Amino acid sequence: ETNKENALVTVENTLQEAENLQFNISGLEDEQNDFGSLTPDLVIRIFSYLDIADLLNIQLVSQEWLVYGRCDNLWKELYEAADWKYAFTTVAFSSWYEFFKKRYLNEIGALDDGEPDLVDLLQDTENVTIEKLRRLLEMEEFVMALQNGEDAVLTYLEAPSTIIAMMNLLFKEPFVTDDLQNQRIIHITVQTLVSGIITDVFIMNTDLLHILFDHLDELDLISPGAQAKSSCMSKIISILFEKFTMQMIGHFQSRESFIPSLLLNIQDNNLMEMLYKFVDSDLTHQWLFESDLTTRLVALLHQDETIEIQEQSANVLVSVLSLCQSWPQSALVNDMLNNEVITGSIIGYMESKPLNGEAVKLGLRVLIGILSLISDELEDPPAVVTLLANSIGFFTKILLDPENMDNAEPFNTTTGPIQRGFGFVRLGVLELLVSLLYTGFPNVVEFMLEERVFPVILDLMFQFPWNNIIHNQISQLFSGLFCCNNPEVIITVMEDCGLPERIADAHNNAAEKPVGFLGHLRELANELVRAGKMSDIIAEYLETKPAWLAFLEDDLKEFNLIECVVQDDYLDYDNQYFQEDQFEEYEVIEEADLSGGFEEYDEAEPIQEY
Repeated sequence: ETNKENALVTVENTLQEAENLQFNISGLEDEQNDFGSLTPDLVIRIFSYLDIADLLNIQLVSQEWLVYGRCDNLWKELYEAADWKYAFTTVAFSSWYEFFKKRYLNEIGALDDGEPDLVDLLQDTENVTIEKLRRLLEMEEFVMALQNGEDAVLTYLEAPSTIIAMMNLLFKEPFVTDDLQNQRIIHITVQTLVSGIITDVFIMNTDLLHILFDHLDELDLISPGAQAKSSCMSKIISILFEKFTMQMIGHFQSRESFIPSLLLNIQDNNLMEMLYKFVDSDLTHQWLFESDLTTRLVALLHQDETIEIQEQSANVLVSVLSLCQSWPQSALVNDMLNNEVITGSIIGYMESKPLNGEAVKLGLRVLIGILSLISDELEDPPAVVTLLANSIGFFTKILLDPENMDNAEPFNTTTGPIQRGFGFVRLGVLELLVSLLYTGFPNVVEFMLEERVFPVILDLMFQFPWNNIIHNQISQLFSGLFCCNNPEVIITVMEDCGLPERIADAHNNAAEKPVGFLGHLRELANELVRAGKMSDIIAEYLETKPAWLAFLEDDLKEFNLIECVVQDDYLDYDNQYFQEDQFEEYEVIEEADLSGGFEEYDEAEPIQEY
């Protein structure tokens, strides 16, 4: 120990000498010395082979060597390779040289103070500080005893004062991401807190849980290392929730600030992943409903919030809605479907003036997610359907796109120039209308008829003849209409938009003006034929359309044969059936007589066993 202390003092004196010495030897360069011709990388590579004493000495040669001798790469490597014995509170530093020096001086001070050994530290469970805990975690002897599960170590860790110190170490101390030793200490601390013995102490001592959630309330996600802190917080709470679900839900309910604290840090993915674990359990839905989770998330969809907050809020809402689909009868799902404040706030957010394309897209994503929660068991339309049906006029205006909310610009395609693209905003509106129509509630169709949705979308199909994505959405809308089992409504739509005539005309003009939606039009034509087979009123209406009848007899029959469309349940085309004589050239044996076929084997000798 005496030799080590003397050596440390010598190095300390050398460090001080290097800092106090003034350099003025720039004129002593040897003309024959071409060391200066080396690149900085090579110089640092050479210096990396020096020990600490030599690395300090070369700093006395010149100002240039002083800079090389204090290079961060050199001192970081020395710091990580050093065998530090005593705890050291991480502090801010300007260079690895300065950090190494502070840690080195800390080692000398620890030697002078006569640090206690492992046994002494483990016996002191009343005055556990971050410094003492860090000192323990840096001892290999302690880590080995922890891995072996020695009673003295476990007793020390189970003490509430030790658990509090571990939480303070995680959430109050600054994180130095480049410090491997600090990362090792953090890892050991987290693994200890989520171990079985410590989680049991948490549940039995609610004061410790309150302290844990106090750290969550005070979590600063702007400071360096914030993501690491939130990761530790998420892991600890998630493990406690998985092991003691009902007890933790009870604590969440008593902690009114828990959900607000989570949503205050909505941009932190670690904390949001923890929230998703809560949602992915029907046991939590009553608590999440009482905590106004959905209402609080929707409140963040506001023009006063930053666009990043708005986008993250929409993302979290969509993820929560997706997880809720497994429990359609839960209180949380019922709140999403029937809370007029939730749907009204989203619609109001989208309608805010001036109209904003990004806000409309975010609102559409959330509304489509809410509609996905509707189950077939619902007899009456929920509030979300009623409010959206009343807002169909707003969505129809977006389809007409007077505002050009996507800021679409002209562009060229292989089929010619496009003055304005369709845009993601209008595509989102089509997806919403499809989801709304397929809920199956009659009031939706009534508002679509009132706002003339079907003529508008059919015009869009012809306006964008090569956009297969919108063709598919529009085709789904018409298919949903044909399934409404209301012949008067179907005839009204066909008369309003001239669907049979436009289908026939598009095929008649296909040679002169090729388009990409003919396949979708033929699908709608076949569905119209089916509707006519099922309703005399529709059939009589279609009989009054000569162009439609000619299309059925010529084009549709031919294309159905080419495209192998088999609709024999309601179409009487002769070509839908297999020809009866197509297999006549093959002889079919109705009854095979195999008697006596194996007579030659009857007298065969059995195989001998070996």
